[in-house]
Amino acid sequence: MTVLGAPVEEREEKVDQEKEEYQNTNGAGSLKTCWETENFTFIGPCDPCHLLASKVYTDSCSETGFQQLVQCTDSNQQVYKSCPRSRESIEKSFWVFEGVTLLIGLVACMVVFVRRRKLNREAAERVRKQISNSA
Repeated sequence: MTVLGAPVEEREEKVDQEKEEYQNTNGAGSLKTCWETENFTFIGPCDPCHLLASKVYTDSCSETGFQQLVQCTDSNQQVYKSCPRSRESIEKSFWVFEGVTLLIGLVACMVVFVRRRKLNREAAERVRKQISNSA
């Protein structure tokens, strides 16, 4: 074992522990999760899967990249279920993208304008020097 490899091994152990906990709460070995066969209620909001969650909860995160905590009514089990992105989240990311694009465009326009003025001044100065040297 190396000093540099220790944190990686600890993270792998943590992922393995979380997978085991998930399989224990999700009924490992069953082909269907409880929300597919029972009625359920939503407990948590539809959140994006993080890197660790996408490795641990592969069945709920792989479909849409978002998951939501649900509680099955008959078995009283809490499991994660894949959920679609909300319209508000899609609109928000669209407007953030538009705003960033507009900001980059304005900055690029300003840079071009300033550069053009500088080049025009330099060209005018060269012409002025040539005229003064020839006279």
